[in-house]
Amino acid sequence: MVLTKAGSILGPIATVLGYVMDILFRFTSSFGVFNVGLCIILFTIVMKTLMIPLTIKQQKTTKLMSVMNPEIQAIQKKYKGKSDQESMQRQNVEIQAVYEKYGTSMTGGCLPLLIQMPILLALYRVIYNIPAYVPSVRVYFDNVVTPLMGQADYAQKLQEITNIATACGGKLDKFDFTNANRLVDMLYKFSTAQWGELQALFPAISDVIGQNAAVVERMNTFLGLNMAEAPGWVPSFAWIIPVLAAVSQWFSTKLMSGNQPSTSADAENPMAHIFSPVLFGSINNDNNYAVIFRVHLYHDAGRSWHLLDRDQRCYNYPAAHR
Repeated sequence: MVLTKAGSILGPIATVLGYVMDILFRFTSSFGVFNVGLCIILFTIVMKTLMIPLTIKQQKTTKLMSVMNPEIQAIQKKYKGKSDQESMQRQNVEIQAVYEKYGTSMTGGCLPLLIQMPILLALYRVIYNIPAYVPSVRVYFDNVVTPLMGQADYAQKLQEITNIATACGGKLDKFDFTNANRLVDMLYKFSTAQWGELQALFPAISDVIGQNAAVVERMNTFLGLNMAEAPGWVPSFAWIIPVLAAVSQWFSTKLMSGNQPSTSADAENPMAHIFSPVLFGSINNDNNYAVIFRVHLYHDAGRSWHLLDRDQRCYNYPAAHR
């Protein structure tokens, strides 16, 4: 079960990012648009814009490495098989001279990645559990949780809902039904059918549940698809999401590689291809599908932004660097 908020170093970063998404959600809501999918796209644009300086530095370093690698490999080949301390020192000095020649350092490409990594992990936490970080979204779950906890035997009745254990993280006996935050986490994973069962179980607050469930469904609907509903194995329009993700990843990779020579440093990151098969694998599981759908939406919007930005930006390298 997902804790309401992440701790450690990711907690403060995720909280700040949650405030950014909250501002975007309130902005779109002022125009009558209650849509988490749209907010994720706007959120992506804002985050990519803020990280442009880091992205430029990383791309410049990558471009320089494609030019430097032949020279570095030539030096390594020159000292291949020589393991004495003097030869190793000479090799390091010559490699360092190559980096200085191109105005970079051995750690130049690592720094942007190290800065971006906690931000990206915190972004995942926000997308994974939006109500915990976005107050404007959470309020619709609180509108249900508050009166729900005032109902007689509510904890026992909740356990009658179909597949409630899945929404509770698979450990129903350890789930704390007296914790409002945990109940919000649970409701966030509810399907439309489960919201309907919740209404039937608590007729005294049926109207409140129905009104807020309708808003939640509206928030989760993107391009006619309910992000909280796994489409199952029956072919449907929802299958286009992982297909588009795979195509955009392939297209982005091809453009990034361009005509650069293939080296070990250019080896493709296998993590980039994980989400498409995972989305297919979760296509019959509402909770997993909802999370992966949102993560896919973030990555696809980010790749689209990158491709558009790449066409517009031109780097001026010295002639020696080309």
